[in-house]
Amino acid sequence: ANDVLRFQVKAEKTARFYENFTIEISDMAQNNGFLYVMWENTQVRIALQTNADAQIMAEIKEKLASQKDDASVLFQSAKYYFEAGKDLKEPLTWLTKAVSIKNDNFYYFHIKAKIEAKLGDYKAATASAKKSLALAQEKKMKDWVKTNETLIAEWEKK
Repeated sequence: ANDVLRFQVKAEKTARFYENFTIEISDMAQNNGFLYVMWENTQVRIALQTNADAQIMAEIKEKLASQKDDASVLFQSAKYYFEAGKDLKEPLTWLTKAVSIKNDNFYYFHIKAKIEAKLGDYKAATASAKKSLALAQEKKMKDWVKTNETLIAEWEKK
């Protein structure tokens, strides 16, 4: 009478031994993932679904309408579109505006470069990655320097 939710799942044998009872959420994609419950050599996998994408898209629309000159809002919105595999033409304009407002953030230029490359504009992507590289070098961000150098080398071949 007090159950909020009840469902049946099959237990599966695992290759790994779990000493402690473990609960884990992983394999997350845009609107779904799995909840794993594991103990000894047994696991139960429960599919999860969310409406996070719809909520995030609504928030992006709202933020862009009210804070259209905020570099951080423009960047975060474009980054979400990139990571979610959405159409990137409009987000590229957001990033172009973001870097014109705040041109000292290597990560803004890095994501801009990745979007340009995804859209097939390797010349622009290389230029943005070079700007990201220079800013990362100034800030002594060794991993980002290397990442940008790798992308520039790849894109200059195209």
